[in-house]
Amino acid sequence: MRRIAAALLMLGTLAAGLGAEAYRFTLEEAVAYGLANSTSIRTKALALAAAQTDLAAAKAGYYPSLSAGVSYTHLFDQPYSSFFGYTAASDPVGVSVDLGQTIYSFGKIAAGVRLAQLGVDQGQRDLDEEKRTTILTIERAFYGYLLALEVQRINRETLVRRQDALEVARTRFEAGLTADFEVLRAES
Repeated sequence: MRRIAAALLMLGTLAAGLGAEAYRFTLEEAVAYGLANSTSIRTKALALAAAQTDLAAAKAGYYPSLSAGVSYTHLFDQPYSSFFGYTAASDPVGVSVDLGQTIYSFGKIAAGVRLAQLGVDQGQRDLDEEKRTTILTIERAFYGYLLALEVQRINRETLVRRQDALEVARTRFEAGLTADFEVLRAES
């Protein structure tokens, strides 16, 4: 989260400092950009997808299973025998089809499905929490950046006013209207 905020702040600062064209994000655009490019959100989304796959695998125990297989074995030609004549073995081919249905599993399938559903729920909560945390971090960085810009503007105005006050104090000192103390105070 902090990396996203720091990256946004650094991106704006570097772009402005290098004279490059700076990206101007609204808060909504910054949040959308952060959510779309967050690796932690992608990680949580992948974890949620894995949990959903585990749930589908756990539910597969409720359904019948069908499997089919074919086997082929090539046997070499048998040698010629003068007593029996030529004997050649045939190449055996095997075909199998299996259908299975679990009738009663003593609650193992149901418990596995419940556990997988809890994993999906937890993954969804983790993803939602990561999104909320990312949004909060981006909003803090955005408003912190705006605050820094405003403080910078105020400091510039303060500097200009102090320079004007110093110029007035010097002019008054040169005219003999004030003591040098006023100039020293304006310089500080």
